[in-house]
Amino acid sequence: MLLGTMGIVLNLSGSLMKNGAGGISGRVRYGYMDILFSRPLPGPVLLTFSTPDIVQLFSLILPMYLFIHGCRLSSIPCIINLVFWGIGVLLSIIIYILFNLLIGMVALKTVQFSSAFWVLEDLYQMGRFPADIFPIIFRYIFLTLIPVLTISNLPVLVLIKGPVYLLPLMGITVFFVCPNGILYPILRKSYQGVGTVR
Repeated sequence: MLLGTMGIVLNLSGSLMKNGAGGISGRVRYGYMDILFSRPLPGPVLLTFSTPDIVQLFSLILPMYLFIHGCRLSSIPCIINLVFWGIGVLLSIIIYILFNLLIGMVALKTVQFSSAFWVLEDLYQMGRFPADIFPIIFRYIFLTLIPVLTISNLPVLVLIKGPVYLLPLMGITVFFVCPNGILYPILRKSYQGVGTVR
């Protein structure tokens, strides 16, 4: 069930934010952050759902099969827990989107301090070799695998043990909403087209 839930969370979030919050680090690096502060839609909403990948929804077939198979092998105390599981998955996707958005806004704030930015750039260059393996593995582990594994555990606990485990998910959501809400107006006010490295 955990593997299926992870796949569902990862594929749904990937479908919604193909070039949205998931690609925010690239936008920061190359200075393409104007969309974050565009109107009339709120910046975070526009960024998160820009260019959704509808085709990726077909990738949900395997995770759904794994989840259903896991449900058959396990005993679910109450069928209504499936509804709460769905709410938990939705909250997990929101948390993952907010997590990516927060990383991007923190990076954008860091870029504005040029000395700190060049230190980060030097570290980035040191970590490029071999470029096809080292950075990709670490980026996948720390920005995708660990966060998705962590937040996918809670919907499974909701399914097995009841809706009380929705409370931690709600708490984590609030935890990410607060800094995002604080940083967004600050960065919108100070934004001057940062990001000069190509």
